[in-house]
Amino acid sequence: MPRLIQLLLFLFFTGPYNSLPGQSVLYWDMQEPLPLGASASLQVSALVQGNNFGNTSFYTSLSASQQYTGASGTNNAGLACRTGALVTGASGSAFLGITLSVASGYRLRIVSVSFGSRSTPTGPGRWGLFSSADQFTSAVYSSTLPTNSTWSWQQSTALSLQTSTAIELRLYGYEGAGTAAINVCNWRLDDLTIHYLVEAISLPVSWLYVKSTVLSTGIRLQWATAEEINNKEFIVERSVDGLCYQPIAVVPAIANVGPALQTRLYSFLDVQLSRPLLFYRIRQVDLDGSSSYSEVLLVATEKRSLLPCIEKLLLDPASGTVRLSVVQAEFPMQVQLYAMSGQLLKQKTIYTATVSMDIRALPAGVYYLQLISKNGYRSTASFLLY
Repeated sequence: MPRLIQLLLFLFFTGPYNSLPGQSVLYWDMQEPLPLGASASLQVSALVQGNNFGNTSFYTSLSASQQYTGASGTNNAGLACRTGALVTGASGSAFLGITLSVASGYRLRIVSVSFGSRSTPTGPGRWGLFSSADQFTSAVYSSTLPTNSTWSWQQSTALSLQTSTAIELRLYGYEGAGTAAINVCNWRLDDLTIHYLVEAISLPVSWLYVKSTVLSTGIRLQWATAEEINNKEFIVERSVDGLCYQPIAVVPAIANVGPALQTRLYSFLDVQLSRPLLFYRIRQVDLDGSSSYSEVLLVATEKRSLLPCIEKLLLDPASGTVRLSVVQAEFPMQVQLYAMSGQLLKQKTIYTATVSMDIRALPAGVYYLQLISKNGYRSTASFLLY
């Protein structure tokens, strides 16, 4: 059983038309250069094959990933690595690169990095995560690699890397032995996973509250500010999955006829209720075009008794189980356990509000528990095992 270092719990509510959400997790199955799970406040570049020792193809189906739970197989990323000590400069150690850019007013925090790895007898014998924050001088995290041509799961510990500007991350492969042949790809990577958080640094306005009320005529959103400086307007945004938002209304800022420090009240009535669950957020726009966001509101437009909810998720290393508590549910329900790649690992029907699942055989990695009600609505929680 992997040693538990940290638990990250994210609760999501989706309708029957939605798949597993990927908030706060970037995931590459190496079928495409861009990942799943990028939030609206984070821009992600395509993966880069750096310092490749020859002209080995980046994405191929050679030596498909296997031997670790959730391996996606098919394509993976290949790097032909030089042997010897780490060299981060040009014509040095091979690396897999990615650039992340967080929106203005936000901070990006990298929580963990994990991936599937296959290294040949010539290496590389070690991998390291480096960043442009210090010009790739010191490893954020590093670990040894098994050099036996067998796939294994590699997982960093909890990281403290954070930035409010664009940052490049590189996974270097180094400390190989023997002679690495040119154009022989001796390091292959798959199922790259980055857990991250996007946090607001400061807000241009001082928010007092943002709340919602379900009425017979629609959903009334209300918000208030205690201080506004150079505020132009508020844009109400709505989402059906909590990931992609669309603007639905513009509410002009109340004129600054008095002191900046005064309470201003706003409201908007949404009458277009297309889903039983809707997400709302308020985008505040300054006169110079800069903007920030309020907290996100999750609003149920139907009876809560029809909507399942995972209230608590607890990992118990002693018994090797994960336990979840269910509220607002109508039994029986289905519980499904997924690997980060989307592979269904286990499922069971439950008839009580508390259920346990055996996770002793799971390697380190990211997993999803999905609760499905009789009417097809879902609640999903993710957890991270080290």
